[in-house]
Amino acid sequence: MAPVNFYNVTAIMRRFIERLLPYAYWPWGENAIPRYRINKPDKKAVVITSSASPAFIGRILMPGALKALKVAAKTVGAKVVKSLFFGQTGSEEFSELSQRQLTRARRAGEKLFSSRAGRG
Repeated sequence: MAPVNFYNVTAIMRRFIERLLPYAYWPWGENAIPRYRINKPDKKAVVITSSASPAFIGRILMPGALKALKVAAKTVGAKVVKSLFFGQTGSEEFSELSQRQLTRARRAGEKLFSSRAGRG
C-alpha cells in the first residue's frame, strides 16, 4: 500500500521499489527492457493506493502509483489479483475508510486468501 504524493508513490516507497533491482537484469548485448529474474509468479498480491482526491479522479490523473506497485509486485514474483484506489482519505485529520471502502478491502483480502487456499 502506498499513498499518492504528487501524482505517484511517495519517495520512501519509490526508494523501496528501486531497491528491488536485484530481482531484474538487463540482458548482455541487447538494447532491451529489463527482464525479471522470477518468470513465473508464485505469489499473489493486492495493491492499494490512497489519495485526498476522489478515487475516480485519482485513477485517471494519477495512474503512476498503481502502476509502480504493480511493477513492484511483478518484480518479486507476485501476480496482482486486485488493485484498489481509495479516494478522499485525507478529508479529515483522523479520517477512516468508509464502509464501502472497507467492504472492497475485505473482498480483496478474501480474493487473495481464496486464490492461495488452493495451494497445498
